[in-house]
Formats: sequence, C-alpha cells, structure tokens
Amino acid sequence: MKTLIYSLVLFALILVGSACIQTGENNSAAADSLNLTISKGAHYCSPRLIQTHPGISKITYYIQFEDNCKYKLNNIDSNDINKAYGFSYGIHQNNSTRLGWNWKSDTLMLYNYAYLSKARKSKKVGNFARKKPIYVEQWYQGKDTVWISCVQGKMAKAVFVTGTGISPTGGYILYPYFGGTSVAPNTMNIKVWDVKYY
Repeated sequence: MKTLIYSLVLFALILVGSACIQTGENNSAAADSLNLTISKGAHYCSPRLIQTHPGISKITYYIQFEDNCKYKLNNIDSNDINKAYGFSYGIHQNNSTRLGWNWKSDTLMLYNYAYLSKARKSKKVGNFARKKPIYVEQWYQGKDTVWISCVQGKMAKAVFVTGTGISPTGGYILYPYFGGTSVAPNTMNIKVWDVKYY
C-alpha cells in the first residue's frame, strides 16, 4: 500500500513538473548555484527542493564539498555512504543514480551509488579534495550500467556499476542526504552549479 501511495504521488509530481526540466544536448536547467546545507542532527538538506524530470539519461554538474563536510561518527555507521546528487527513474530505491560520499581516513571519498531494479550497488570512485570544484558526469548506458566520472584539476576517475532491467522513465532529482542511519554530527555545506540534463 505504501509503495502504491508513493507511486501515485510521484506520478502526480511528474505530470505537474515535467515542464520544469527540458532535456536535450547542452541544455542547462540550473544556471544559478545551489547552496545546500545539511544541518547538525538532520538527514535532509535545506532548502528541501522537489524537481521532477520526464526521463533524462544523463546529468553533468560541478560540486564542491566545503570544509565542514569533514566529520567523525565513531561507530559502525562510519562506513555508510552519504548521498550528494543524482536522479531517479520512478521511486529512487527502485532505480536511481547518485554521487555518494563519506569522510574516511581524513579524506573525502566519492562513490558511484545506485539502485538498479531495487538492488543497491556502490563502488568507490576515489579520494578528492574539499573546497575545490569537482566536475561530475552521471549517465545510464543501456539497460544495465550506470557510470560516474569525476574530474578535479588534473585528476580524472570513472567507475561503473551494473544491474538489470533499467528503462528510462520519469522521476525526480535527488539532493544531498546524510546517512545511512546516523544524522549529521555537524552542519555541512555542499555547493552544486552548472547542472545540465540530457
């Protein structure tokens, strides 16, 4: 029943908001930067944004993790992958791609974090610096592969995860979320800009 309600709400959002994102080569849908804050004790960022799409297959953007994205949990949740940015096909825990991140070994780690036909997949992209822009591309290849590439300065890394049964459909944009299970132990700021949808 819960899944049916989520599906109906998502369908209504897609109908109402499908005009919000126009797809196409080199189409910029977010000219201004998004300054997103995860407050201490929260999972979700603010502002809480709702943005649907009619069936994109790729996004590109710049992202920057500020100094306060460093954190320490001192428990098993230290291995959890936080979510930074991405998009879904339908409900995000069915099919979605997100740039994941956490703070491990005093370093910002980035991940390809995806759901493919309800199966969660993740793979480490690499270590990156805070307070410096990272150019990100996320895209679906065929019906079974999700790629993420990240470029910072002269360093470029890309990884893919695989699953089954993906077909582009309407969904929504996914914004920063801390966790896992634990809430943010301190306030964190993430900046996203020059977002393009394809």
